[in-house]
Amino acid sequence: MEWRSLGERERQARVALMQETVARAWNVPITEMRSPTRRGAPVAQARQVAMYLAHVIYGASLSAVGRHFGRDRTTAAYACRLVEDRRDDAGFDMLLDRLEHALRRAETNRLPQ
Repeated sequence: MEWRSLGERERQARVALMQETVARAWNVPITEMRSPTRRGAPVAQARQVAMYLAHVIYGASLSAVGRHFGRDRTTAAYACRLVEDRRDDAGFDMLLDRLEHALRRAETNRLPQ
């Protein structure tokens, strides 16, 4: 579904689900991930992955991703490049595939029958 066609509440709910899912996968506190400051490397990496997934799974523009994460579009673009570069690591790539699958499945389960 196109990101722009969603209402603001729907977009915020998707970002929240994405952040919670990634925070659990990285074992970092969600409050740290949502913090406006950089934080430590594990938190920053989790935030970068969540930004990447918002862009890739939901088709959010980099500007929209930046807004939803309290960053600017250049930070979102940088996060996406970093994550894409790390996909060469088989373990990291498998983790991202699993996260993508889980989030897409959650979307499918939310659709009315």
